[in-house]
Amino acid sequence: MKNIVNEDTKATILLTCRFENEDLIPLSGEEYGLVVKWLMEKAMSPANLFSETVSSKCSQECGFDLFRIGELLGRGFLLGFHLESFRSNGIWTLNRGDAKYPKTWKKRLGFNSPPLIFGVGDPNLLATTTCLAVIGSRDITEEEKKFCQYIGELCSQKNVTLVSGCARGTDSEAMTACLNSGGIVVGIVSEELLKKLSFRKFNKWVSAKKLVLASPFMPDSSFSRQNAFYCNQLIYGLAQNALVVSSKYKKGGTWQGAALELGSEKPIPVFVRSSKTMPKGNSELMKLGALEWKSEGSVDDTSKLFGQ
Repeated sequence: MKNIVNEDTKATILLTCRFENEDLIPLSGEEYGLVVKWLMEKAMSPANLFSETVSSKCSQECGFDLFRIGELLGRGFLLGFHLESFRSNGIWTLNRGDAKYPKTWKKRLGFNSPPLIFGVGDPNLLATTTCLAVIGSRDITEEEKKFCQYIGELCSQKNVTLVSGCARGTDSEAMTACLNSGGIVVGIVSEELLKKLSFRKFNKWVSAKKLVLASPFMPDSSFSRQNAFYCNQLIYGLAQNALVVSSKYKKGGTWQGAALELGSEKPIPVFVRSSKTMPKGNSELMKLGALEWKSEGSVDDTSKLFGQ
């Protein structure tokens, strides 16, 4: 995909992204949602905000400081440096209005869907209609490691795209096994997308159009629990079914993400690995409505897990 950044995308980056060593605070997700609603009512797009008259009126009617939107959009010089970095590293950008932006996110998350996606690889892989989310702890046992590898290989065999979070442990083991078996993987990255590009194994699979890495955050962003938790929502939002490999009880992003999905208005089926040695979080998630999936599932159970 050529890195052609249109004016709407430029405006969205300037409104929602924070550049290093600056004091300006970008719009929050909720604030950006207000701007989008205002633009929709006026039959306009983010690019129209480059007009000083439009940006001032939008700021005023959305309840912001009169010059806030104009100040954020006035960072074009800084944006130019970042766009050059994107281009040289093969990073593409999508905004909500782009045709390749995942429709499932807009449908399920609404205005909570990310205003922007930064990524590498074939963005068409984000539009998969048969996708399994694999979620679990970073620190896993040898048994859980083998299970992750088994699920990754199974995804490849069933022609089901695996979506996960690119972290060590559960994510890494399942993703690598799927890719080594010829499968397709979507990695939702919560931190340092640029750093991920230095990994030779990722470049190999990206070039083969088997892997796409996507992030709602700037490619040089550092780790934060809030960002990681938001990416968990995106992983669930892209999948038709989900499988929790291991979860602590009421601790960590795995528990929070699964509990939030199970408590949502229209949750996707969430399966939990069941075994004699599973952690307490797994059994407690079943009490919240998660479906049991035994480590060596039956043919019927496997069909339910993969939606086939």
